Amino acid sequence: MRPIVSWALPVLLLPVMGSALGFALSVGLLERLRVLAADRIPRMDEVGVDGGVLLFLVLVTGAVALLFGLSRAGPFIPSS
Repeated sequence: MRPIVSWALPVLLLPVMGSALGFALSVGLLERLRVLAADRIPRMDEVGVDGGVLLFLVLVTGAVALLFGLSRAGPFIPSS
């Protein structure tokens, strides 16, 4: 069981941490952009991060974790 945990932790942790950091940066930088350039960018008040963006982020994170997880799972898959 120990090799599976040591394999699964980085496979799941890295994409989740990267996505969380990217989400936090996007929200923070969007607020900063609203303050600095609200009068220069048309319809800036309509730009935002909503549930659709968060759903897309979760789906892409899951796909990346699955894709790279399967590519590293070779040694743990029994051969016939």
